[in-house]
This record gives sequence, C-alpha cells and structure tokens, in this order.
Amino acid sequence: MAEGDGTEKKSRFSSAPLTIIVGPPDAQQTFYVHAAWIQQKSAFFHAAFDRKWQEAQSRQLELPEDIPEVVAAYLEWIYFAALPSHSNIGLTQAELPRHYRLLAQLYVFAEKIQDDACCNRVLASFAQRCEEPVLAGTPVLFTYETLRIIYAGTPPASPIRRFFVDVASESGHATFSRDADAYPREFLVELTYSLLVRCPQPKVGNYFLEREKWYKKRGDGDQAK
Repeated sequence: MAEGDGTEKKSRFSSAPLTIIVGPPDAQQTFYVHAAWIQQKSAFFHAAFDRKWQEAQSRQLELPEDIPEVVAAYLEWIYFAALPSHSNIGLTQAELPRHYRLLAQLYVFAEKIQDDACCNRVLASFAQRCEEPVLAGTPVLFTYETLRIIYAGTPPASPIRRFFVDVASESGHATFSRDADAYPREFLVELTYSLLVRCPQPKVGNYFLEREKWYKKRGDGDQAK
C-alpha cells in the first residue's frame, strides 16, 4: 500500500463520527458517518459541519424533510459506490416502480447535497435501464412517478430533466399521449419543444386543399362548408 493511501484512509476513518437524524419525528432514523468521508463527497455536508456553525459543535444534523431509506442508500453509495439496484434484468413489471422511485429520490437528494458524482451515477443507472428488457421483454424508459419525483425535486436546468426529455423524444411512442395527465406539465412542455426541434425544416402545407381530412364526419355535428 502506498504511503499516501494510508494517510488518506487514516484521515477519513480516524475522525469522530457525525450524527445525522433523518425524517419527521414519528419516523426518524439516526445514521452515523465519518466526517471526513461525507464532507469530501458533499459540498452541503462540508458547509453544514463547518466549524463556525452550531452543527459543527454538536456534530449532529437534522434532516426532517428527507427520507431515511434514501439517506441510507446515499451512505451505501459514499462508502461502497453501490446503488440500491443496478439493473432491470430479472425484474418484473410489478417490481420496477419501487426501484425507479428510490433511484429518483436518491438523485434529488444527491442534487440537494451537491454530490455531482452520485447524481451522475444514478443517471447512468437510468440510462442503462432504458436499454434493458424486464421479464415482460420490453425496456422501461421511466415511470410516471419517476418523472413526478424528478420534476418536483430538481431545478429547471437539472441535467436529468434533459435526459428524460431526450429519452422520450428519441425512444417514446404514441401511447405516452393516452396518459398525458399523469406527466408533469413541465415535462410535456419540454418534450413538445424537443420534438418540434427534431422536425424537418418547417414548410407551408396545402391546408386548404386537404381541409376535408379535418372536417367533422357525418353524425359528429354539422359539416364545415
């Protein structure tokens, strides 16, 4: 082992642990993590435990609005570089929502605490899943809940929003429109723009000559003249 490696490990694991209390009072969970380790990964935690703040003195931070399961998944990431699940292969359609939900929540949390490496790894996992069939035999691009979580928890310029819009515009299908109300409005606006950008050069059509294809059919009311 190189001398530098030993020094690095000592600095990460020899400090007293920090206490992170996650969740509302009726569903709290307490986690302990090495200060040097999490501060190196996250600008948020680096700032939160800066010596001039109260949290640095108590070595304790409360995150009442966050989800214990998500923070647990994040700690798995920073210690072992492991995500909650890494593949859709072998999963059934019924199992997918839980996996996608946790990944989306993890991305939102990682963006909040400013851990870009974790965000990128989660996005890579979503990208991989878009190309993998589940047991039903068809790749699942995303779920409604995935998009709702992402759009509720990220800013407009977040890269993962652009990722899902690009995926939908390149690989989506007409069935998307059947459940339009289930998607975030911002996603639909961005998807519409993306599709228009991908269209061939706009041209003036023969709308008057072709007008009859938009006429009401017999029984639908008075026909246009």
